[in-house]
Amino acid sequence: MKLCAVAIATALTAAPAALWACTPIDPNRTIFDNPVVIAADGSFDGASEDESVSFLRGNPVRDIGGGRTGQIIETNGGSCGLFQSLLFVDCTRGEAIMVNGIMPVTQPEDGMDVLESTRALQPPDGPLALTPATSVAEIAALARRQVWRFEGDVPGMIARMSPQNRYDPFIGCKIYYPGSAGALI
Repeated sequence: MKLCAVAIATALTAAPAALWACTPIDPNRTIFDNPVVIAADGSFDGASEDESVSFLRGNPVRDIGGGRTGQIIETNGGSCGLFQSLLFVDCTRGEAIMVNGIMPVTQPEDGMDVLESTRALQPPDGPLALTPATSVAEIAALARRQVWRFEGDVPGMIARMSPQNRYDPFIGCKIYYPGSAGALI
């Protein structure tokens, strides 16, 4: 079985998930698709359509202030590396945007290679500074100027997922801003 060098190094440093992430995909594998599991902090796991080759998970939701929340979404997409996206939600307006990470300036010292990092979007490496006054429209305009990939219709993107893999992009509103427009979605 052929493995990526990254997977070997990562597996030796206690990340067994990376080992199977770089194994060639067996077309005769048994596909399994567990329902998404969502924790009280808004983090989730199991949103991938095929957990036998990939993962799709969300880190705990963070309160930015001013009715805004942020969450890092991670996937390996069946590859040998990690792809991150930043989910930003304006709970006051019930709006959300997801910005794909970009190639990081440096790699973390442990774990699998980060191929698209949200840290690279934000200071000190990037221009995306999230504040209690940041708007979805401002982030979309910045993403266009920087030529970043982003999803402006986050609810539509989630709706295209199979029902058992859907997660609530507005969960942070329900946690931190329960009376907000975003919490009612």
